Amino acid sequence: MTQQLIEKAQHISDLSLWNGKMGIVIYLFHVAQITKIENYEIQANEFVDEIYNHISNQLPFSFGNGLLGIGSGFEYIINHKFMDGNS
Repeated sequence: MTQQLIEKAQHISDLSLWNGKMGIVIYLFHVAQITKIENYEIQANEFVDEIYNHISNQLPFSFGNGLLGIGSGFEYIINHKFMDGNS
């Protein structure tokens, strides 16, 4: 199931928390931590890079489908020590 989710995420442009890549990133980091499967963490990092490179102020400001959720996702990832960063 996780591999199918990765394949789906590779083909979607939605960056959001609820329906897009940010939600999948958080899931992948947790699955990687639990299963110790390094590929999941690698893929999560690739999606983070993609989100970061495509984020725009043209996105809605909403939590579930916009910038607030994406920002909260970054905050969550940093606070849970999945990635280093300064939010």
